[in-house]
Amino acid sequence: SKQVTSLQQLATLQQRIANIEPLAPLAEQLNARIERMASLQAKIQERRSKRLQYEEKNKQLQEKQEERERAAANLRKAEDFLVKLEEHRSEAEEFPGLQVEFEELTARHHRLEGNIEGYKRSRKLSAGGLCPLLHEPCQNIQVHGIASLEFYFDDEIKKDQVALAAISREQALLSERMVPARRYADEFSKLGQYIERRDRFADQIKQAAQDILHLERETGSLQEDLNALA
Repeated sequence: SKQVTSLQQLATLQQRIANIEPLAPLAEQLNARIERMASLQAKIQERRSKRLQYEEKNKQLQEKQEERERAAANLRKAEDFLVKLEEHRSEAEEFPGLQVEFEELTARHHRLEGNIEGYKRSRKLSAGGLCPLLHEPCQNIQVHGIASLEFYFDDEIKKDQVALAAISREQALLSERMVPARRYADEFSKLGQYIERRDRFADQIKQAAQDILHLERETGSLQEDLNALA
């Protein structure tokens, strides 16, 4: 009958309830564990993300520290170079005067060479004591007691050759002085560039120091987060 069937269904439901009721605490524990697991997984993911950020920032920090060290080394070299260059300022300032002096010696050298060539040509034309212009005996030579025009021109050639040799020696000595003077004069002409380069290294150090301070703060904060997530 319907009543019997209902009683049987009720008994079945009561039995199910009886079977389920002891599992209620376990179900609550399971839910708590699921929530706990989800929380741990979130923390693991967050820690992994923080670890990657920390490693990236720490890498940037090391690169900036190396950059600052390189800039500091370059700055020291630039400053040492400027100090050594300043020690040779007098030589650099001497160069224009040496150059003018060398040009004057060169002009005298050319004049003497021209004189010698002229005397040699005149000597050939004065064979036998004849004047190279008038082609007759030169009275002035006889008045001065000179045997012939050949001797006169030989004497003049000899004088100019002695003077030419002296000038050549002066030029050689002057050239030796001009080599370092020219080099330092060239360096001083670029002094502004050297100073600009030194200042650029100083600016790089300043900027790197600011970046390092910022990165140290970031890595420190990330390290605290990682410790908290441990």
